[in-house]
Amino acid sequence: LGTTLLAMAATGTAWGRELSVPPAVQAAEAVLGTMLVVGLGVGPAAWGVIGLFGLSFAWFPATDLVDYLIYIPLALFVIVRGRPRWHLEHWLARRMGRSAWTDGWLRPRWLTGSQSIAMIRIALGLSLIYYGLNEKWIHPELAMGVVDNHADVIFEPVRTVLGSWVTRELYVFGAGLVE
Repeated sequence: LGTTLLAMAATGTAWGRELSVPPAVQAAEAVLGTMLVVGLGVGPAAWGVIGLFGLSFAWFPATDLVDYLIYIPLALFVIVRGRPRWHLEHWLARRMGRSAWTDGWLRPRWLTGSQSIAMIRIALGLSLIYYGLNEKWIHPELAMGVVDNHADVIFEPVRTVLGSWVTRELYVFGAGLVE
């Protein structure tokens, strides 16, 4: 999650390559990503990711953000599971005594680790279903463009194995069905 935020900050995007953001949001992504990677303030950084995703609805249409719903349960997982032993916050808590994180005031009591993993699975499944429906069935011209540009890698191997009856359209609709 942290490295993804750092990559988004470096490219000036939010959640996906097609969603450009202003420099202030880039700075927020860089700070949150650094906090998550270094391991200092992991809980507040994860809550910040959830807040940043919520603010994204002010800049982008909801249909553009549905593909990236997976970031919410990932942040909740980080909040619930805390920090690993190699994080700086864990090391400081052991050296200096208890911290706000170990006291649990940032951790929701109603959410357990297994529930957060289930939320990740559900969000990933919903994202794939939406992506398959939107990109392959509702707007097949988007997927057709990818097939046209990379036919030698994507389409021709399938056509070689299955035969010439497989058309580009059938390939795209089949990919949507698999997703």
